[in-house]
Amino acid sequence: MRAVLLAFAAGCWLLQQQAALPAWWSWASVMGGAGVWWAARWRRVGPRGGCGPALTPWDMRAAVVVMAMAAGFGWGAWRAEARLGDWLHAALAERDISVEGVVAGLPDMAEHGARFLFMPTGGNQSGRAAHTASGTASGAAVGTVGPDGEEPVGLPERLLLSWREPPEALQPGQRYRLTVRLRRPRGLANPHGFDYAYWLLAAGVGATGHVRHAVPILETTPSMQAPMPLAIRIDAWRARLRDHLRAALPDEARFGAVLVALVVGDQHGIAQADWEVFRRTGIAHLVSISGLHITMISGALGALAHRLWAHSLGLGRYLGRPLPLIWPAQQAALVAAVLAALGYGLIAGMQVPALRTVTMLAVAALALWVGRAPPASVVLAWAAGIAVAIDPWAVMSPGFWLSFGAVAVIFLAARRERAPPPEGWQARGRALLVEAARTQWAVTIGLVPLTLLLFGQVSVVSCIANAMAIPVVSLLVTPMALVGAVLPLAWATPLLAVAHELMAWLVAALAWLATPTWAVWEAAHPGPVALALALSGVVVVLAPRATPGVSAQGGAKVPSTTGLVSGLVARFATRLASRSAFRSTLRSAPRLAFRSVIRSAVGLLARVTCGSTSGSTSGSTSGSTSGSTSGSAPPWRAHLPPRWQGVLLMLPMLVAGRDPVAPGEFRVTALDVGQGTAVLVETRSHALLYDAGPAYASGTSAGGQVIVPFLRAAGVRRLDLLMVSHEDADHAGGVRDLLAMVPVGARLTGAPLAHPLLANVAGKRGERGKRGESWKPCMAGGEWVWDGVSFAILHPSEADLANGRLASNARSCVLRVATAHRSMLLTGDIGEREERALVARVPPHQLRADILLVPHHGSGTSSGAAFLRAVRPQAAVFQLGYANRYRHPRDDVWKRYERAGIARFRADETGAVTVVTRGGHHVVSTYRQQVRRYWRDAPPAPR
Repeated sequence: MRAVLLAFAAGCWLLQQQAALPAWWSWASVMGGAGVWWAARWRRVGPRGGCGPALTPWDMRAAVVVMAMAAGFGWGAWRAEARLGDWLHAALAERDISVEGVVAGLPDMAEHGARFLFMPTGGNQSGRAAHTASGTASGAAVGTVGPDGEEPVGLPERLLLSWREPPEALQPGQRYRLTVRLRRPRGLANPHGFDYAYWLLAAGVGATGHVRHAVPILETTPSMQAPMPLAIRIDAWRARLRDHLRAALPDEARFGAVLVALVVGDQHGIAQADWEVFRRTGIAHLVSISGLHITMISGALGALAHRLWAHSLGLGRYLGRPLPLIWPAQQAALVAAVLAALGYGLIAGMQVPALRTVTMLAVAALALWVGRAPPASVVLAWAAGIAVAIDPWAVMSPGFWLSFGAVAVIFLAARRERAPPPEGWQARGRALLVEAARTQWAVTIGLVPLTLLLFGQVSVVSCIANAMAIPVVSLLVTPMALVGAVLPLAWATPLLAVAHELMAWLVAALAWLATPTWAVWEAAHPGPVALALALSGVVVVLAPRATPGVSAQGGAKVPSTTGLVSGLVARFATRLASRSAFRSTLRSAPRLAFRSVIRSAVGLLARVTCGSTSGSTSGSTSGSTSGSTSGSAPPWRAHLPPRWQGVLLMLPMLVAGRDPVAPGEFRVTALDVGQGTAVLVETRSHALLYDAGPAYASGTSAGGQVIVPFLRAAGVRRLDLLMVSHEDADHAGGVRDLLAMVPVGARLTGAPLAHPLLANVAGKRGERGKRGESWKPCMAGGEWVWDGVSFAILHPSEADLANGRLASNARSCVLRVATAHRSMLLTGDIGEREERALVARVPPHQLRADILLVPHHGSGTSSGAAFLRAVRPQAAVFQLGYANRYRHPRDDVWKRYERAGIARFRADETGAVTVVTRGGHHVVSTYRQQVRRYWRDAPPAPR
């Protein structure tokens, strides 16, 4: 059953990798083919003329697994088709629409406004609001699209709206008539970046937009008499609990948002600096509704219910028959535990960890109810299958893999044979501490591959930090917060104050742990081979050892799981290392130390494991010969402990570096940051970032949301140079977040050196720096060479920097990057005046470029014809936001590039654009077109 459930989940995962949704007959034919093959083999004629089974057990399992995977694939496709069909119709995009509906979810109230879910209501048969093309119909009206009387077009069932000036008391369940402007779900597209469009798809959001006008619907109107959906009523309860917690704490309570997150799962109020501490110490899972918290509450209430029911609720003398005789106390406790878990999960928003925990508890309770004790792995598999059936998009969520992975690691490392409990409370306490430490160590080691794969880093101090944080948060802070949420305000205030103080002490200790630069280990995004080796290494490290003294028939020792896995992996590594392709790959980068470490580790592991295996095998067949052979073996052939074999298998992933750039060549990645600029330039051993992207309305920035995750995944641990072209927010808005997370060497800018956007307020942990002290002016004439690649600053001049009246765009740094054969020009926001100055001042061969970063995002004040003739680019990259308010690029500018025969790449259509030089030519790749997904638009590129 485990294989079937996991195959179903794998089918859902496979669906999320598709470039387009498949036709229903494709996955149905796979299911039917497996069923027909199974039936044909089953009905094969037996030796006496009768029909009998001709399937082996493995045949049966294989057929069922294939059908389960096809079923998961089809289920995900059916659900995805329904979700995509609910997305906003193109006829309603970017126009004013009047809609009536109800506020849902927990509104996120911040200084910049509010973001909230809104569910339209209407009178059409689909239950969704229908609107005319003019956009003036109310939510209950039914209109048509276009003048020819086409079918009505409905709004999506859920909208995600922003409201610049919302009412102070915006609550779930309130009804409004809103005038909104909507657009279809869309997000940025970068390698290893957050996929906002996929998140909206998984959340069931069919459109995003902003509120232009609002009118509350009074309770006296007929629409207010409609019954409120259960989900919104639950959201209203959550909002009341959140408001109660906030009212019980003073406004300056820094960790009040953490207490709110522990009760209702709303993490919006947690400060970014606190998130950084939680991330560096590996305890972010504790400041949300984790499985541990739900299990703790469920177990406590289940035990309480068992005790009360066993004593007939204290009413035994008044009852004719004791309650345990009517209904066993164990079953009553199981029902109470599951209901408690379900209730807490619903109040917490039922995220993936909560869904996993509630499902596991329900499956385990059902098994105990019927008198069965299934293996823990079966319970986990059932939970995974049910969770994916409920939410097929969860398989792409980091929370899904970390939640299920942590439980799987605990089950893997659990002892198969339980020793009898020691006598005495001191001995029991020591045993409990040892078991807790062992479990925490197993989770820390076991999640290293997943954490590196998903986030590009792992906390070195997480084991110590979790040992400190788990008792405080789970046993003290969370129970206090839960009790305070239901107590009257006068009683809740002192209790929550104590919980807040405990959290403050804990975070102070965690901040001290997170301070050293070595507190976090970073590595590049691993390849499939390194990931497979690391996962195998986890199994080798954590799997139980063979039981001493247990033998099979004939006296041969029974191999342990560790021995089997390490032996198989070592033999695979030996075969892999012997292939010419693998050897050539290793030779292609002799300067990279980590590849030599990988080769040595794999070779040592293969020699140790295979050598010891062959020695023991020969010993059983030819005694003295093997003894003499093993006696003369070199020291490195001695048996290496299995745990160290697992560590060696994890080394390739732990020391993975970035993909090398050939000497004398460069790789440029123009990231998709919206309306702004951020370009990473890499040579063989150096990295330069040109601009840091914009700040976003949500309070975050491209620096922390886009650039830093990309740098980590690419293996860029340090920037040798940060060049900020000028001080506009779409170019310098991400500087602060970037400097707080990534070590930076030299810093150049065309902006005033004391500009607040360039302030190094926090700085990379472990570094020193004062506001603006390390910035230097970006000035024409600056030149340097990295790894055979030339860099030259062409603008601004010293006179431009000294001119205080010059506009910020006119001071933009212009950088030319050139190899012996190819070049690229980065232009910032210069206008036609600066372009003419460059043409007049710079020698033609120094201005010529094969790739051009289009000046000022393609505005009408740049990209003059004379400048394009002087640069003569083969390709042009437009970095701009989708449907931006500036309407970049201008039509005349766009057509000017077309008339010049220049290949045009728009970041809003292509996602990140990567340019790699290779001798006398260059290769341009675009992320949306290269990594296609069914929910992501990918128009042809270049245009």
